[in-house]
Amino acid sequence: MGELIRNFDWSKTRLGVPDQWPRSLQIMVRLILHSRVPMFILWSDDLIQLYNDAYRKLLGTDDRHPRILGQKAEESWPDAWEVIKPLIDKAMQGDSVGGEDMRVPLNRNGRWIDTYWSLDYSPLYDDADRPAGVLLTCQETTETVQNRRKLLETRNQALAFFEQSPVGFAILSREGLTFQMVNSFYCRLVGREPDQLVGKSLRSALPELADQGFDQLLEKVMETGSSHVSSEVPIQLLRGNRTETLYVDVTYQPLRDDDRITGVLVVVGDVTRQVESRRKVQESGAHFRALSEQLDQLVQQRTEELRISNKELAASNYALKLANVDLVRTNERLQSFVYVASHDLQEPLRKIQAFGDVLQSQFQDNLSEGERDMTGRIQKSAGRMQQLIKDLLTYSQVGVQRNADKPIPLNQIVEDVVSDLEVLIRESSARVEVGSLPTVLGTASRLRQLIQNLLSNAIKFRQPERPLLIRINARPAIPEELPGDLTRHEAYWLITVSDNGIGFDEKYKNRIFQPFQRLHHGTGIGLAICHRVMETLDGAIEVSSRPDEGTTFRLFVPVYQSAE
Repeated sequence: MGELIRNFDWSKTRLGVPDQWPRSLQIMVRLILHSRVPMFILWSDDLIQLYNDAYRKLLGTDDRHPRILGQKAEESWPDAWEVIKPLIDKAMQGDSVGGEDMRVPLNRNGRWIDTYWSLDYSPLYDDADRPAGVLLTCQETTETVQNRRKLLETRNQALAFFEQSPVGFAILSREGLTFQMVNSFYCRLVGREPDQLVGKSLRSALPELADQGFDQLLEKVMETGSSHVSSEVPIQLLRGNRTETLYVDVTYQPLRDDDRITGVLVVVGDVTRQVESRRKVQESGAHFRALSEQLDQLVQQRTEELRISNKELAASNYALKLANVDLVRTNERLQSFVYVASHDLQEPLRKIQAFGDVLQSQFQDNLSEGERDMTGRIQKSAGRMQQLIKDLLTYSQVGVQRNADKPIPLNQIVEDVVSDLEVLIRESSARVEVGSLPTVLGTASRLRQLIQNLLSNAIKFRQPERPLLIRINARPAIPEELPGDLTRHEAYWLITVSDNGIGFDEKYKNRIFQPFQRLHHGTGIGLAICHRVMETLDGAIEVSSRPDEGTTFRLFVPVYQSAE
């Protein structure tokens, strides 16, 4: 660099020829050229650059060297100028500035990268003792920063593995066998929270282990410096409010700081299920061996028993015929009950309502206010009773009726139901949006019952403050979202009926499909009917809801496979 500086034509720069440089600049140039520390000089208002061999090596294979020698700094470092310019300005004002591991973006070899530097910008003075330049002492720390980040990333990965591992990890210090670290699996295994373990001794955190020999094993590992491995060790732990026996594979590994043992790493695997399963298999094997020994005797006995069984079978066939007769009679009684529910039970209610109408219309003026109120309550109660009987009748007939199933376009069913509920929809200012729905195998009456109950339910439990919006859509269901008991068919449709009504707390979602279970006003039969209809379709119904946000019913219906 000394040769390059001597041969450079400085007359074309603001510095002029070296013989005319300020004495202080000449001295500083000699100083940096003899230093093994990377140094860089910026002189005059143009910030003309000079640097030494140690700094030259930091420039790498970029084309900046020797181009930037004698060049203005702003022209040489456009990529890093926003970062270094404020530092240069402070140094030119007489302040020393800098820092460790400062990020400086650079364009190296045609690629932008973040580099890191330990920088020190110090003011340089002319012969009149005025700030006239800047001395930069620097060292690139990019590799150090990157290595530190990789180390941190490796440490974080190790901590993540420690925390998420499917085996239990715990670190106990030598002093008092105190827990230093535990992972989630270990906490679940011993039935404790982390704050009940960390910072506490083994004996205070897990007192139930006192007489089981684990503390003596740990102390032996620390005394001898040898690892200890045990398999299927029985251990009694207090989990919740009861003591449980678990079986674990344990490894005790001494931890060292230089030659001194500082603690123990405990690795615990829960093998309770494997041990219990093997014992059951062994018990079953013994049981089967005993059965095998009895097999010869059973074969001999079987011939005689078979003769007796044939005789008993004949008697059972006769009893079965009698049972079939009883079943026919039971069905007849069920039909009789349906008739009573639909006619005989409703007839007295109609009379009660009729007499109530007479009382209200003809004797209204002769009744006191309390009597008129009681008459109105009788009418309302009779109406609710009549609706309950109708719903109960419908519920009882869903599984009894055996009409032949056939392909039914659901869009047509929804269109018919919306037409039937047109007045109710208009009065409630509701809007029903219907997507493309599939054709399913069923009966029109049941499907109409299903859709009408769901739409009526949404209208009944709407939010008074906002317009009601009901959406009905369908798509193929994916296997992961199917209820566990749907296995009879290869594919299912997922049909959703959602609204923005009052909703409900999901802790009640399993109750609402049971008869007479009500979260709000109503008979409590409508959704039970929907559940029965979905059973007749070999499907299922689920619900999700949030209070004040709305409700979504999910209907899983088998995909209809056309014979064509």
